[in-house]
Amino acid sequence: MKQVGADGGWTCPSGGFGTKGGTKAEFELLVRQNNQDDQNAAQRYASDAKAVGIDMKIAIVSEDQINERIYATSPTDKNKYESTYDAFYWGWGGHNA
Repeated sequence: MKQVGADGGWTCPSGGFGTKGGTKAEFELLVRQNNQDDQNAAQRYASDAKAVGIDMKIAIVSEDQINERIYATSPTDKNKYESTYDAFYWGWGGHNA
């Protein structure tokens, strides 16, 4: 996978995080605080991302905080959304009986 980044102009020192034009390969992933399965999955994703030079920061937050950041309104136009997050993980599961 690091080759894909290199082909796109990203540099990644051994054991470090990628950069391109001064921009670090990083993002924040919001994860629900009341779901341990989601948190465990996010930890696995962060480990995989790190292996290819991406710094995935996990933020454990409430569902209300996730919704507030997804549906944040623009400070200049209250009729527009201006989300304040990079990504969120929200898994659903069930048991087949």
